Amino acid sequence: MAVNLDVTSIKRVDMLRLDPRDIVFDLADNTRHFGHSSEHIRILAESLIVNGQQQPVTIRRDGNNKPVLVSGYGRLQAALLINKDSDLRSLAQMEGQDIFRVNCLLVSANSEEAFLRSIVENKDRNPTTPIDDAHNIRRMIDQFGWDWDRVAEVFKAKFDKAWAQRLYNKILTLSDDIQRRVHEGKLSINIAMNLADMPESERAEAVQAAEEPDGHVDPGAVREAVRNSKQSRGRGLGRNVKEIRKVFEGIKDSEQHDDTDKRFAADMLRFIKGEIGEVGLYNAIRRLREAAPNTN
Repeated sequence: MAVNLDVTSIKRVDMLRLDPRDIVFDLADNTRHFGHSSEHIRILAESLIVNGQQQPVTIRRDGNNKPVLVSGYGRLQAALLINKDSDLRSLAQMEGQDIFRVNCLLVSANSEEAFLRSIVENKDRNPTTPIDDAHNIRRMIDQFGWDWDRVAEVFKAKFDKAWAQRLYNKILTLSDDIQRRVHEGKLSINIAMNLADMPESERAEAVQAAEEPDGHVDPGAVREAVRNSKQSRGRGLGRNVKEIRKVFEGIKDSEQHDDTDKRFAADMLRFIKGEIGEVGLYNAIRRLREAAPNTN
């Protein structure tokens, strides 16, 4: 079933200017899982005061005719903050019972259409993170009963169905702390996928041990922790070329290895770099065998 991603197909009804306190919203419906930080909300509030509201929030009417937020969670929270923060009210030159109102675009949409509209608008204005995408996929699958082809249609500009399924099956099993690190760019999404292959009881320790002073997580350290965990359970995790190169560089530069080991390591590094071919590799192996003690 094709998914209509043209948000203009959802009928525009009217432009309204409302008291933000009258607008119903649930942060769980936000297509940005972690939402905006308090610092960002304050920056948005100051921008609304100084520059005006450049983009309306989108609302719909529920069964009781109450305005319900569709998109614009940050702007709405900023407007709510202005109304209760004395410093911001002073900046906005609000007196007494003055109310800072928000411009709203009223659309005709049910909850599923509103959810899809929010995803599309975020994609056009400020792309969501992989963590946002994972939680939005869960809502599509679990709440709205979509199939994977329909999910893939929505995200086809970003990733395919297989990646969507990995987000759903792996990322959503991780703790809120690990998900936040991915969301903030401190842990790569691919390394987070690897963490999902560890027992849940080992993940937090692996991340904390790999944390660097700036808060980022060393991907190599996490991969090694995942590998050790898998090996302890009779499984394995393949090494990439960078990791293999690091092993041979360690042998070549180590005082604990003799000249034969170091030469073999140097030959392996040359092979990895493409400086020698298969013949050179076979010669390196032959020299290593010849140098080995005769145990017969």
